Amino acid sequence: MNIPWLTNEWLAKFSIILVNLWLGFPYMFLICTGALQAIPDDVQEAARVDGASAWQVFRSIKLPLLLVSVAPLLIASFAFNFNNFSLIYMLTGGGPEM
Repeated sequence: MNIPWLTNEWLAKFSIILVNLWLGFPYMFLICTGALQAIPDDVQEAARVDGASAWQVFRSIKLPLLLVSVAPLLIASFAFNFNNFSLIYMLTGGGPEM
């Protein structure tokens, strides 16, 4: 019995991307929450005292400090996903069945 979302070429690609996101989300979530907790509170408090809105604090303080620690991991994760033959082979058997 064929599974419909693995027999169509585009649905097979979409299902592989969805499974890959599902597998990688917990790792990136832990990395990002750890990096966000490592941002000092006094920097955020100083921005609030200076009158910055929540969006300005995020855009000007949290996001740059988060990217410093997360950018190398994002690049490594992107490079690791090029070597993802096992996920594709286990899910679709090497390609969608026609």
